Amino acid sequence: MNKMKDSKKEKVLSREKLATSASWWKGKNLRYKALAILLAIVLWFYAANERGVIRDRVFEDIPLAVQGLSSDLILVGDLPRIQITLRGNVDSLNIRELMAYLDLSGITAGEVILPVQVNVPGGITLVGVKPSRVKVLVDTRAEKQIPVEVRLSGQTAEGYVAMTPDLKPSQVLISGAKSLLARVQQANVSIDLRNTDRSLNEMIPVKVLDREGKLLEGLQITPASIELFVPVIRGQSLKSVAVKVLWSGSPAPGFQVVETKVEPAMVNLISLPVPLDQIEQISTLPIDISGATENVVRSVPLETIPGISGVEPAQVTVTIQITKKSGEKELGPITVQAKDTPSHLTAVVQPAEVSISLEGPWDLIEKVTAKDFLASVPLTGLSEGKHQVRVQVTGPAGVDVIRVNPESLTVTLTALEEKP
Repeated sequence: MNKMKDSKKEKVLSREKLATSASWWKGKNLRYKALAILLAIVLWFYAANERGVIRDRVFEDIPLAVQGLSSDLILVGDLPRIQITLRGNVDSLNIRELMAYLDLSGITAGEVILPVQVNVPGGITLVGVKPSRVKVLVDTRAEKQIPVEVRLSGQTAEGYVAMTPDLKPSQVLISGAKSLLARVQQANVSIDLRNTDRSLNEMIPVKVLDREGKLLEGLQITPASIELFVPVIRGQSLKSVAVKVLWSGSPAPGFQVVETKVEPAMVNLISLPVPLDQIEQISTLPIDISGATENVVRSVPLETIPGISGVEPAQVTVTIQITKKSGEKELGPITVQAKDTPSHLTAVVQPAEVSISLEGPWDLIEKVTAKDFLASVPLTGLSEGKHQVRVQVTGPAGVDVIRVNPESLTVTLTALEEKP
């Protein structure tokens, strides 16, 4: 009986302990919850306060726009990227809300330095702009239409040959700065025929080159790409012949053609089945060099020969080297002056005159006269008596004195008579 009572007491005590423990944990959770809520409130106030802080912020790599440029003008070259420093509540500011620009209203062709202007949202202060001023070059807008040439590279598969290419369209419109447009020599498209045994039909981007064959950028090409069709056929009879360069027109006055180069120097003729025994060379189509003052580099097709079904390659690259004409000229007589005569001596030069032979660019040679040259004999350090002294001649830059006749003169130095 007592054991049953003791057991009941133990159960009651156990339930009381569990209730007390649960109450304790419940109270402890409430304390943690209250602390967490307090921390959240503190953090919210901190974040809200941070968003309202006035601070400086630097925005890098901002594009620079142009406003007010007349439609008949164009900007030459690229504009720099801008760095902007702003002050205010800038944490939430998006870079797309910023605008940096140059105002070109009323500007004419030429070089000008303009301040960088910046539009910023309300409540934001502009602290600084780097660079604050930008130099720009403005040119007149111009355009011209030029034919497109085809540049073929690589060798077709053995026994195959590329025929005359076909372009659609065969001309393009080039527009841009007038000064850049003046440098345009040719527009071309390129295609590689390496190991080709079938005809090719592709859209090819057009490139614009200067007289040296260098790529010109900054121009608008319309259309930017054109359709190129290159027929490739199988040949039956093959012969290798030399390429002859033909040109028309003359270089600018004072300039001359000194050499022509062609690459490749030999091409293969393909006949179906006309004999090729009598053909030893093939000519390029004429290259116009009228008014040229520098080398002309062109990719040109070869002439059409009756009975020849194809030429491999169908085009060659020609370089026509153009330099200023040079020539020789005789001038004289030129009076020779005694130079640096010792103060206690007097000089007599015999003969007193010389003639000279000149060499240089023809346009300079034609203009110079004897009055443009100074002939002298240097007498520094010479003593009394007779001396053979070499003549020195100076003249305009660009003209070389290749001969002086005579080269040396007799100079007699005598003492000055003393005054009584």
